[in-house]
Amino acid sequence: MKMDIVDMNGKKSGVMEVAGGVFAVPMNPTLVAQAVYVANANLRQGAATALTRGETYGSRRKLYRQKGTGNARHGDKFAPQFVGGGISHGPLTEKNYRKSITLKMKRKAFCCVLSQKVRTNNLIVIEDLDKKKKTKEMAKMMIKISTGSKLLFLADEKHAWALRLLKNLPEIISGRAMNMDILSLMKTNTVIVTRDGVTELELRLKGVKGNK
Repeated sequence: MKMDIVDMNGKKSGVMEVAGGVFAVPMNPTLVAQAVYVANANLRQGAATALTRGETYGSRRKLYRQKGTGNARHGDKFAPQFVGGGISHGPLTEKNYRKSITLKMKRKAFCCVLSQKVRTNNLIVIEDLDKKKKTKEMAKMMIKISTGSKLLFLADEKHAWALRLLKNLPEIISGRAMNMDILSLMKTNTVIVTRDGVTELELRLKGVKGNK
C-alpha cells in the first residue's frame, strides 16, 4: 500500500510504499485491550506492604493480667484484632503482577493500532528533518504538521537528536520507532513518524503476515 509523505511545513512531498501487513490490518478490539492490560500490569511495581505483628513499634507490655478480669486472654496491643495492630496476611512487596502475551499477539496488537491511525488520517510520515537547535522551533513544527493535541513523535536512528529537544515538552511524547510501546500509541491522537522510522516499524513488526 502507499502512504503520503509531508515536508516540514505539512505539505505533501511524495509517496512511499509501506507494508500492508503492518499498516492495513483490521481492528481487533479484544486483542488490543489484552495487550494494553498486559502493558499496564507490567508497570506495577508491587510497592504495597503492611506491617506484621512482629514489625510494629511500641511497648510489648501485656494489656492486663491473664486471669480474673473476665476478659479474653491477650498479650500486647499489637495483635491483629486491635486497631493499630499488625496486619495478618497483608500485601507484600514480593507479589509479582507481571503478565505476558505471545510475541505474535503483541505484534498484531501494534499493527491494529497503527492501522487504525492510518484509517483515521492520524499517522503522518515526515521527510528528513533539518537539524533544529531550539526546542521551541521543533515544537512549532510538530504542531503545524499535526491534526490533534496529543502527539507521539517516532524517530529513526538518524533523527535521534530530535528526541533530546522534545523530551521536556509535556504535550509531545517522543521516542525511537524501534522502542515504541502500545500505551503511548493509545493515549495520543496523532503519530508523526520519520520516513526511516516507518522502515524501523516494519522491521520490528515483520513477523506479522500480510500483503505489502
